[in-house]
Amino acid sequence: MISQIILIVILLLLSSFFSSTETAYTSVNKVRLKNISKDYRDIRYKSAKLALKLEDEYDKLLTTILVGNNLVNIALATLMALIFTNISERYGATISTIITTVGVLIFGEISPKTMAKQNADSYAIRVAGILNLFILIFTPVTKLFSAWTKFLEKKVKRSDNKITSEDLKVFVDEASGDIDKEHSELIKNSIAFEKLTASNVMTPRVEVIGIEVSDNALDIAERFRKSGYSRMPVYEDDLDKVVGIVNHKDFADLYMPGGSGIEDDFLKKIITPPLQVTEALKLSDVMHRMQNAKSHIAVVVDEYGGTEGIITLEDIVEQLVGEIFDEHDSLVSEGIIALKNGSFNVKADTNLKFVLSYFKIPDSFIEEYHSSTVNGWVNECLDHLPRLGDEFEKIYGNKKIKVRVFRATARKSLEVNFVVEKVKSSEE
Repeated sequence: MISQIILIVILLLLSSFFSSTETAYTSVNKVRLKNISKDYRDIRYKSAKLALKLEDEYDKLLTTILVGNNLVNIALATLMALIFTNISERYGATISTIITTVGVLIFGEISPKTMAKQNADSYAIRVAGILNLFILIFTPVTKLFSAWTKFLEKKVKRSDNKITSEDLKVFVDEASGDIDKEHSELIKNSIAFEKLTASNVMTPRVEVIGIEVSDNALDIAERFRKSGYSRMPVYEDDLDKVVGIVNHKDFADLYMPGGSGIEDDFLKKIITPPLQVTEALKLSDVMHRMQNAKSHIAVVVDEYGGTEGIITLEDIVEQLVGEIFDEHDSLVSEGIIALKNGSFNVKADTNLKFVLSYFKIPDSFIEEYHSSTVNGWVNECLDHLPRLGDEFEKIYGNKKIKVRVFRATARKSLEVNFVVEKVKSSEE
């Protein structure tokens, strides 16, 4: 009887081992295993290498685990049936079935799998050697089942298991405990960066401040002063014919006291050739072209060759690291004015991402819109050109935003009023 009890305990332990191993290798972090296997200062690096090898041969690994687990559970059920039928021929089979089922569920499935999932990486490394031994023992059986598996794979069409950018974002969110918020945002921005084109981040033509090649020095100096920009496009007749880019420093070297002085056609001597890109060009390609051309600004042209807008290196970098506020950009924060009644007046040309982040609304809600400014967002929400007095509401998570247009022209909104409320529990 004692030998039978010892055998039952051994079989339960083996069942626990196979179940926990299956869960561990299903949940293991492959990247972490690779890092440990390359760190020769870590005493686990050899076991990590073996665990990585086993994980790479997952079909063989899984077949071994399933064969081992089934053999152990069948042996356990048979042994229990023999013991209890000897005690009671009438109820022995029923009692052994109940006790075996409960025992296997608690000690052979639920408990070991729960523990293995909590420490998948370390457990996978610890059991790699023992598991490799079982793989060698069951090799003849696993080869037979592997042949059957390959036969099924030929008959069943394999689904597309490619990892998408959305999958990567989910992985980053799930790894929030290991990655701080700033790094998490940077990774997600990098993933989204590949989808962006020049048209997504450019300054549209209607907002471009440029210099006509025939402008005098005083007008140019005043334009630089008011805009705060360090570079501006130079055009002939209209913005569709941009002839170059002028740098404020080059202009100041001529214009400021002590400079070489202003001559006729002085702009043509200090402008640099404009870099032109198409509106559909990927933002990553735009950045590479700007790097190669050593240019901080590019002109975005449409399919007809006209100027669609301009894009700066800062615009591109901001898509990765978020808004960069310099002494000029700090004026943008004045686009949101808090009123005594608790509402906010927002200038319609303010950056949409900046405004929604000001009200602590996650970027995930912004992704559904194609606009970069509040005015564009208002157009999308209203589905028509905004008119004075237009109102709408939007709910983002636990925030409700009531929007009212109170300044507008015939073609766009100029200023809107925001009332931000927390969503009541009944609305959630």
